[in-house]
Amino acid sequence: IPMFIDSFVSGEMSSNSGGLIRWPVKLLVPVGFTLLILAALSHLIKCIGFLKGACPNPTVKLNAKTAEELLAEEIAQQAAVEAEENTKKGS
Repeated sequence: IPMFIDSFVSGEMSSNSGGLIRWPVKLLVPVGFTLLILAALSHLIKCIGFLKGACPNPTVKLNAKTAEELLAEEIAQQAAVEAEENTKKGS
């Protein structure tokens, strides 16, 4: 964080032509680690809940279809219905 603050206050720029500012990149490092720690804490809480019997196993993958798969099936069904209607109209 001190490196980010120094870069932000001084307006540090890249030495390349175009001179992009560097403080956004230096900000992403602590933000990334913070988000990683939050994800680890979330998983830890889920695992503790599983061990206490308060919630389902967080490591089990569900075999249910995803929203994208359901949408693809619905689109395919609509296309089949439209194709059938078009063949009836053409007859």
